[in-house]
Amino acid sequence: MVAPPNTATDNRWAVFALLVIVLCVGGCMFVAAAYVTPAVLGSSNAAPRQGIEKVVEGLLLFGGMAFGFVLAIIAIAFATRRLVDSRTFDRWSAQIENPELLPLYRKLGALILKILRPATNAL
Repeated sequence: MVAPPNTATDNRWAVFALLVIVLCVGGCMFVAAAYVTPAVLGSSNAAPRQGIEKVVEGLLLFGGMAFGFVLAIIAIAFATRRLVDSRTFDRWSAQIENPELLPLYRKLGALILKILRPATNAL
């Protein structure tokens, strides 16, 4: 089975998703580095870190990245649920079910589409 090719709309959604992810992750990481880390450690950013402070600073930065990624997925899911039609979701599903992809990519893609796809049960 050959996966359907990407359309211009698919490429625009990919660029949109990448932009949202980069902005959310970068913004949350900046907030974690500039404001959260000094507040938690009780010292300025210019002060040298010693011992456990280095570990806490790293955990706060990675926590900011994770929080930004979750925010980005929520924003992308909100946008795609409102603006993407069912044919586009069907094309994305067909691309993910391509047997040439690694099984890990197929599982991750199916999970992402499950998050992005709106519920189809009508009242």
